[in-house]
Amino acid sequence: VKEKKEESNIIIFGRKEYGKTIVLKYIQNEIFSNDRHYEKMLPVIINFSEIPKNNPDSIKRIIKNVLDHEVSTEKIETYLQNGYITFLIDDFDDYTDDAKEKRKEVFYKISQTYPKCRYILTMNEKLSEAFKQETFTAVSHLKVKNFSKFVKELIKEKRTK
Repeated sequence: VKEKKEESNIIIFGRKEYGKTIVLKYIQNEIFSNDRHYEKMLPVIINFSEIPKNNPDSIKRIIKNVLDHEVSTEKIETYLQNGYITFLIDDFDDYTDDAKEKRKEVFYKISQTYPKCRYILTMNEKLSEAFKQETFTAVSHLKVKNFSKFVKELIKEKRTK
């Protein structure tokens, strides 16, 4: 992720239950642990099913809940406008979500309204070809061949720190 810092967005593809969520939590922890390297980046992990179905502005309430209830909505808006929020969105392709198309539309509106923010998504590798890149610009695809080995190495590395 450090090598991808200058690129806006990343999609992490992997098989179901292969540790994509662990990778997002690792990224979040790396950002918090290495504050100097990731200056002005507030990582916010959101499950795709938590994205509002209708109102893009309600993403601020979710961010407020994740960061700290004491942070004002105005401050969150400033963070969003300046690109200080790094969205870590898990299960972007959630098949069980009946409102997934509405949530995707809201997500695209959020990413267009706040283009300075960084978006890191996890998605099932089966959808890597079908994902509409034209609606989500500056994307780097990260497809890990041996995902479980990659996750085990992340966990092992974390334990030794």
